[in-house]
Amino acid sequence: RRAVPEQVADTLTDLMVAAEQVTQQKGAIAGVQIASKTGTAEHGTDPRNTPPHAWYIAFAPAQAPKVAVAVLVENGGNRLSATGGALAAPIGRATIAAALREGS
Repeated sequence: RRAVPEQVADTLTDLMVAAEQVTQQKGAIAGVQIASKTGTAEHGTDPRNTPPHAWYIAFAPAQAPKVAVAVLVENGGNRLSATGGALAAPIGRATIAAALREGS
C-alpha cells in the first residue's frame, strides 16, 4: 500500500532533486542524484534572539533510494548563516556518501 499516489511521489522527488541542486553548491556527490529539502526553524520564547534550528532531509539515489537521512542542528548559531543548506546539508551529504560507500 502506498502513502501517496505514484505520480505525486514522482513529482515530490523531482521537486526535491531541484531543491538539492540549488543548495548543494560544492557539496555534490559525484554520480549520485540526491532528493532533499532544507529548513530553518525559529523557536523559543524569544525567537528573534534565539539561534534557529537548521534541518535537512534527503534520500539517495533519488530514483532508487538506498539511504535516507534527517539532520537537525539545534541552535545553529548566527541567524544569517544558520540555515539548513549551510549547516545541516553538509552533514547529511557526508552521511549519505559514507552509507553509499559502505553499501557498495
